[in-house]
Amino acid sequence: MFLFTVKRFFYATLTLAVLGIVVFFALRIAPGGPVAFLMGPDQSNREREAAIAKNLGLDQPLPIQLWRWLGNMAKGDFGYSYFHRQDTLTVISERFPATLELALVCFTLAIVVGVGAGALAAYFSGSLFDKLVCNTALIILAVPSVWMGLLLIVIFAATLKILPSAGQETLGNSGNILDHLVHLILPSLSLSAGYIATFALNTREVVAETLSADYIRTARAKGLSENWVVYRHAIRNALIPIISLGGMALPDLLGGSAVVEAVFAWPGIGQLMVDSFGRRDYPVVLAISMLAAVTVLFCSWLSDVLYHLADPRIKYG
Repeated sequence: MFLFTVKRFFYATLTLAVLGIVVFFALRIAPGGPVAFLMGPDQSNREREAAIAKNLGLDQPLPIQLWRWLGNMAKGDFGYSYFHRQDTLTVISERFPATLELALVCFTLAIVVGVGAGALAAYFSGSLFDKLVCNTALIILAVPSVWMGLLLIVIFAATLKILPSAGQETLGNSGNILDHLVHLILPSLSLSAGYIATFALNTREVVAETLSADYIRTARAKGLSENWVVYRHAIRNALIPIISLGGMALPDLLGGSAVVEAVFAWPGIGQLMVDSFGRRDYPVVLAISMLAAVTVLFCSWLSDVLYHLADPRIKYG
């Protein structure tokens, strides 16, 4: 496992370097730029334009800018936000707790509700409950998260008026935990719905296949209790595909929440990424891209470790 971890770290470093270079040049060739954004409506003052470019270090050739950025990134320095006029990591750290909170709540819902419903549907295969779970999951997967969010707002905020439609808390009600939890309901349901459906369908398929395996029939024939057969044999052996799905769901939740955050005005990383790209705030966009990549690589490594813990027969070279 140690050698495997060293190899993964080496390849992860190469992946991050290549990704950084690609994102760096993609931002530079995109229309517009931070200088034009910071100049505002007065685009004719060439002296001011040159002064801003020099102050931001954008007057240097692109290879020099790239080399300087890679060197600073290797030291943990992600630069200075053009728009916020703060250290980039400071800007991100102010938004990260909101995204992490939303992602963890959604991930927990996906695991508890999705895996639980899928396992029960597999156990009662062919029943009305099984059909209800599968059909509901398929309907949910057919609805994009943005439409799911708007639908929830129309039903619970605009029509029934029982839940807030935006923000983390009610204005003037800062620090109220109950108020914060109420604001969390709609965005978490909107973001987690697709993951709950995905977990339910995958868990149902894996557990149903496991329950029909020969060793499960043998265990039942030996007179082992149903609970022992299901939890000790079926669920444990079905964990590996579920771990794989979970290993990719968490970073996807962290990095893919921009649309939901925009719909519900949730002040997280996704919303910051969208705003920063519109402002051509290169350092913030690059930093979020790299941190998202690190999260994906770490979760991928962690899922491999959990594979081994779930089934020690799995070895890595």
